[in-house]
Amino acid sequence: MGKSDPHVFNFWAHVLANPAPGENPMSVSYGTVGFFGQPAENEFSTWVPADKKHFYDLQLNNWEINSFPYDVKERFDLIACTRCPYFSKYPTEMLSEFRRLLKPGGVILIDWAVGDHWRFDEFAVGWKHHGYHEFAYHEENFLWSCYLSERMKSNELYKAFEQHCEKFGYDDMETAIHDEVPVIVTPTDVENAGLTVDKEAYLLLWPDSPAFYTLLLLSDRDK
Repeated sequence: MGKSDPHVFNFWAHVLANPAPGENPMSVSYGTVGFFGQPAENEFSTWVPADKKHFYDLQLNNWEINSFPYDVKERFDLIACTRCPYFSKYPTEMLSEFRRLLKPGGVILIDWAVGDHWRFDEFAVGWKHHGYHEFAYHEENFLWSCYLSERMKSNELYKAFEQHCEKFGYDDMETAIHDEVPVIVTPTDVENAGLTVDKEAYLLLWPDSPAFYTLLLLSDRDK
């Protein structure tokens, strides 16, 4: 995390609010919000108006993404999980747990990214550097899961990122994902977790050494 934060958080904010032209996105408000994979306020959580905000993170010893069931007593109008879902070894179980923690009418904002693990020779997603430790490791792959859909593959940003894959020996991005990501999340997996994709949006950062983000806004179809 670092220089990409303002870009990613601004993207999140606009996808979540989807304001009309000239509308102030700060008018969107939530009751109780759970920020997962975030130990404290940041640019995004500060932006989100809410009556109550709760933070869950490995650093706080109150949440581990791959340990089920989640020991969380609160229920939420909004669950936000950014910059860490690719650490999920069991993303369907993770999504099911988030669904369980939703209040009726609540929504989940979650993203997956690929490309960060290619950006540096000395470290990747799952790196330990200057005392900062991200906690998902794999002997051969530096990210555990990512999202892939037909809609995603038809997007122009996906196609732009796909060109970047060539310098790593791949003809297409889908092959790269299947080769390098142990678990691939699909829209069917989201449905099997009892959730509906209300929005699917994409962000491409750093044209010279890009990272490709897929952001999903999910709701519980039964609540």
